[in-house]
Amino acid sequence: MNSPHTEPDDLQSLWLKDNSTPSTEDYSIMLRIVQEKQRSLQDFLRGEDTANYLLALLAPLTAVYIWLRPIPMMQLGNLILTLTLISGGVVTWINNRRARPLLKIDLSIREYQSLLLQFYDQQIRYSKSIKYWYAIPISLGISLAGYPILRHFLLSPPWSILLLSAVVMVFEYYIWRGYDVKRVKELERRKGEMQSVLHDMDRTS
Repeated sequence: MNSPHTEPDDLQSLWLKDNSTPSTEDYSIMLRIVQEKQRSLQDFLRGEDTANYLLALLAPLTAVYIWLRPIPMMQLGNLILTLTLISGGVVTWINNRRARPLLKIDLSIREYQSLLLQFYDQQIRYSKSIKYWYAIPISLGISLAGYPILRHFLLSPPWSILLLSAVVMVFEYYIWRGYDVKRVKELERRKGEMQSVLHDMDRTS
């Protein structure tokens, strides 16, 4: 499968060679371009969702540590981690359920084209919100669960706090870079391409 960054694809290149005389054939080609972009979007979102589901599989492990480590701070930290990981899986599933019917609608329907652009906006808002509802609780859970472990290994409080702060900053940067920047930028790029194709479809219809 071609990388999303290799677009415009063959269909789009073919249409761009000669679009001076709008026709039914031009419209058909552009419709196929939209359908290919739709499938590419599905593949992109499926990969992102799979990564989120894999993270949710860590929830049983953190849940076990709630009972294995009878230290209140660690128990609270692992509880927060468990609930957040489970919530991440549930939110991903709900988001996927909402997307699936929309991505299966007949692309020849004009109302769908408008809904598709709204779908891009929804995914962008969802991606930007992850750093709040997911990253912050995870960082808090890591801090609470990790501090007693570092103290157990005889690290003084200042060094323990410093090390935990570094870990949290790296995690927050990863979430910000992976979702707020990379994922949002990719979705905005795809939305721009789709808007351009739909605009051209309107001119040839």
